[in-house]
Parts: sequence; structure tokens; C-alpha cells
Amino acid sequence: MGSISALVLCAAVLATTAAGAASKVIARKSRSGLYAAVGAHATVRHPHSFALKVFANPRQLVNGNWLVFCKRGRVRGTKVGRMNGRTPLQKKVPVALDKATSCTLSAEAVLTKKGKVTLVLYAY
Repeated sequence: MGSISALVLCAAVLATTAAGAASKVIARKSRSGLYAAVGAHATVRHPHSFALKVFANPRQLVNGNWLVFCKRGRVRGTKVGRMNGRTPLQKKVPVALDKATSCTLSAEAVLTKKGKVTLVLYAY
């Protein structure tokens, strides 16, 4: 039974590593100051999903929003959302249209105090 558990654990680690390797940083922006706000956007062809991460130094609460606009021929789709929490903050962002030929992800994050904020967008 122990060898089966080890095999399952190894498979889970490999799956996690493979999923992480498939991600691509599509945008990274930083700003500093009191209530610093940062925005980033990028367009990707044939995305499967998106994610974003917000970092702050010093760690603190951040607020923000995101928008995904996708198209496939003449068909369009849009999804929007909000985020808030203590950094580092990570958010999965869905694609707005099945089998989209291209999507643009836009996001913004705002600090609640003074510091440096970094916003990173990922495509999968």
C-alpha cells in the first residue's frame, strides 16, 4: 500500500509541475507610492485559461478588478470580476468564450497603503 501512495504522490507532483510549466507570463507591471495603482493587459491567441498574481512590499491588502474580452470570428464574449485580499494574491480568470481565437486580459490592482505593487498576468 505504501508504494501505491508514493506512486500517487509522484504523479500529483509531476502533474503540478507540468501544469506550472505550461503557464506563460504575458504581462508584468509595477508601481510604487501611497495607494499605488498598477494596470496591465495582454492579448493571447487560443488561450485555455488565465491567472493573475498581485505582490506588494510590504505585504498588505489590495483591491482590484479584471476583464477578459474574447472573440471567435464574429462572436464576442466578455467576463469581469473583482478581487481583494492580502498579498500575495492569486486569482484564476476564466476565458470568456469557448474555443476563442484570441482573448485580451486586462487587470488593475490598488494598494491600501504605501508600498510597491506588482501585477503579473499568466496564460495557460
